[in-house]
Amino acid sequence: MFSAEMERFTFEPFASDPHADASRRYHLDLERGFPFAIRLLSYDTVSPPFALSWHERLELFVPCNGHGEFVTGERKIAFSAGDVVVVDNMKLHGIVKHHGPVRRAMVVTFLPEFIYSLASPACDALFLTPFYWQPEEAIPVVRATEPAAAELHQALTRLAHCYFGTVRAPHYQAGCKALLLEVLYLLAAHFDWPERTHREYVRQQERSRLLGKLHDFLLAHFSEKITIRSAASLVNMGESTFMKYFKQVTGETFISYLTRLRLDRAAELLESTDLPIAEISYQVGFPDQSYFDRVFRRRFAKTPRQIRREQQPITRELSKFSAKSY
Repeated sequence: MFSAEMERFTFEPFASDPHADASRRYHLDLERGFPFAIRLLSYDTVSPPFALSWHERLELFVPCNGHGEFVTGERKIAFSAGDVVVVDNMKLHGIVKHHGPVRRAMVVTFLPEFIYSLASPACDALFLTPFYWQPEEAIPVVRATEPAAAELHQALTRLAHCYFGTVRAPHYQAGCKALLLEVLYLLAAHFDWPERTHREYVRQQERSRLLGKLHDFLLAHFSEKITIRSAASLVNMGESTFMKYFKQVTGETFISYLTRLRLDRAAELLESTDLPIAEISYQVGFPDQSYFDRVFRRRFAKTPRQIRREQQPITRELSKFSAKSY
């Protein structure tokens, strides 16, 4: 049933190499305010083995047709049409075998902060338990033959219709997030590790209390020099405990989180002001502009100058409108 529903959509030919850098990090250009995408991929004209990649985005791999083997780190997972695989995104992963006359898959990908950040309620962290808090012996797959799959397929189908439908922002974005939360809720409920999940939830409440004030501090002072030691001290933790907790809460390191805050603010300033790029670099905490240019491009796949050039026509039109208003 799920495969038949997916036939209503157009699938793009799979091609990973153009998107991966030398470290095999796979960049996908997502909207800053809506870091979510669905890709419908056809493997009909290509053959494995495919190049493996990794990325910061969280990801679900759902084969629509065919069967094969998906590798994530050291783990090999056999899959069939309709299975839902929770990807270990920070490890090299991808299809190593794919058989069948028709070979297609749905990939749901999003940044962790789309669902949970330091400012979110503690309960929101449970949506990400299938990605972050699996027992080592767990196999992160919902099989198409399992009872939970039918409801999960329905939610994924509704999500695809919302994402590829004709309704545009902001309504379709809100709809996509609501339906993605449903998918994640069903996954968390399926991977039923009650004792572990309850223990993590209690811990998460405490982490949220301790790290919530750090979030507010970072928003106000992210351009300043902030060390791991000073951040840990702010929440009364040792450095090693702080780094472990921060990674569990946000899915990324403290340095990565702080860098992202700075780069997002830089992008906003590039689009909304005429400040020189060097001044913006300094304002957001990057005294070295060459380093700023490198990390900016790594995050957005565009240079600061490209972001500014793309925004200039919009800025000129807004200026003309403002002038006419008076």
